[in-house]
Amino acid sequence: ALYHSTGPATLMMPVVAHLSTLGDLLRQGPAPAERRRLLANRARVGTLAGRLSFFDLQDPMAARAYYSVALEAAREADDHLQAAAALAHVAFIPAADHGFTAALDYLHGASGHLKSHPCAPVASWLAAVESEMHTNAGNHTAALHAIDRARNTLAASGLAPELPWFDYYDVTRLHGFAGYATLRADRYDEARTELTTALGKLSRSAVKQRAVFLADLATVELHDGNLDHACQLASDAAHQLHQAGYATGAGRLRDFRAAIEPWSTTTPVRVLDEQLAALN
Repeated sequence: ALYHSTGPATLMMPVVAHLSTLGDLLRQGPAPAERRRLLANRARVGTLAGRLSFFDLQDPMAARAYYSVALEAAREADDHLQAAAALAHVAFIPAADHGFTAALDYLHGASGHLKSHPCAPVASWLAAVESEMHTNAGNHTAALHAIDRARNTLAASGLAPELPWFDYYDVTRLHGFAGYATLRADRYDEARTELTTALGKLSRSAVKQRAVFLADLATVELHDGNLDHACQLASDAAHQLHQAGYATGAGRLRDFRAAIEPWSTTTPVRVLDEQLAALN
């Protein structure tokens, strides 16, 4: 839970130390049941280290290494859900370089693990991640279809297993994925509804995700000609990032700032620039 509100530098050191300790314990040759427990823990912590490396620190090479550790540990522990999570996280790495075919292949591999251990919330998340890949590839029809699948799967989930490590996706985050997909598909009214709903339901402590939602909503307002409100929302996003740095959120703000360059001499943009300068 600390991931969502804590700066990466603060978290990374204890996370790496935890992984090192797990390695020491595994090398001591514990009994099978204890080894499996340690491996499941290693998968969780490895995925967290990968998330910090990729989404927060923009270090894709380190992220790949940590996700590999997580995937190997999950597979040895016969934990199909954590294996699916690790593979799906890897998908973001080629996608960042516009390698969308490779990204979708990783998601397909993740879905394969769910055949061995079905789980509707994780399946919904995979569909939501797929929507983001299609959105960034410019395939908006496929993205919106993936959002529909994510909604339907989550709505039909019923009594899902309790997964304490799966704290980065729920119906609120799905609204955020839908907001991004509809924004990029130029469906601004739908995007505003989805993002406003997401912001209203999101925990106040989830400052990193809040920054992303605010930046996307700022882009919606800009497209509707509301420069002042758009800049205020972007300033709010920057304020969130002051509390906990998040490279993904900062990237969304950079995209927004590029979009408002024609108005760079106006007061709202100059005020925003002061906030953004403090992030660097």
